[in-house]
Amino acid sequence: FIPMAHGKELFLHGTLYNFLWVKAFNYLSDAREIYFIGYGFPETDINNLIYFWQFRNKIKNIIVYYENDNDPELSRLRKLFGSNVVKNVDAKKFLSDNMHIFYRFK
Repeated sequence: FIPMAHGKELFLHGTLYNFLWVKAFNYLSDAREIYFIGYGFPETDINNLIYFWQFRNKIKNIIVYYENDNDPELSRLRKLFGSNVVKNVDAKKFLSDNMHIFYRFK
């Protein structure tokens, strides 16, 4: 779970957010796999896209839900991360169907 956009920390120098982003970076660096559930890298959060791009080889799934599978935002994500990574599915369904993925890391 990551706090508000990475780029916003520049406005909050010396606050808890800086500490949280440093912790997040450490955990993400050590992670074997990264899953984004319910976050679709909107164009307005370009800072987050740039930040997480450094971990793109660890990103296994980006789970977002769009009513239209040809939605331009979904197409943009698939071009960036690949169709095999970006899944257009309800988060609750993904979690219930794939809970075994998360138990193997215990």
